[in-house]
Amino acid sequence: RLEVARALAHTTEEADLYELNLRTQITVWGTSDDGDSEVSDYANKQWAGLLSTFYHARWAMWLDRLKEDVQQGRPYDSEAWRMQAVSFTLQWCRQRNQKLPVVPQGGTVQLSRTLHATYAPLVLGPPTGMQPAPVLEMPTPPQPLPINSPPVGTSHAQGGAEGDAAAHNGL
Repeated sequence: RLEVARALAHTTEEADLYELNLRTQITVWGTSDDGDSEVSDYANKQWAGLLSTFYHARWAMWLDRLKEDVQQGRPYDSEAWRMQAVSFTLQWCRQRNQKLPVVPQGGTVQLSRTLHATYAPLVLGPPTGMQPAPVLEMPTPPQPLPINSPPVGTSHAQGGAEGDAAAHNGL
């Protein structure tokens, strides 16, 4: 959490550096302003504040770019998007003292159910009489070997190095 990283510092400058380091580690690692050395989403976290202030905004920007490309009849320019994303990410990393939520917000289970009810028919087609899923039988796990049994691939008669070699050669 950002406030924990900042609290470890002894000065404001050190707190700013700790926050920058944390923000950079969870988004890009070592990226310069011109996009060199990009390692996107190096240590991605699903933190509430990161989702709401970083990933949501980045997805919205990408979708806006795609919509604009389609509306203007131009091909998607992945390099232009990469540089836009790098610029946004570095700007986000350089923010200071932004209070981010540390507890999940909203009802994710209910939202998931709503999304499933809305989009499952579009993806899977209309329901055609719900049949219960078949019950799968679990295979019986193999029995452990007795403690004094010979290594796999050998027998008591073939034991030792010759027996191992014979077993590995398919003999």
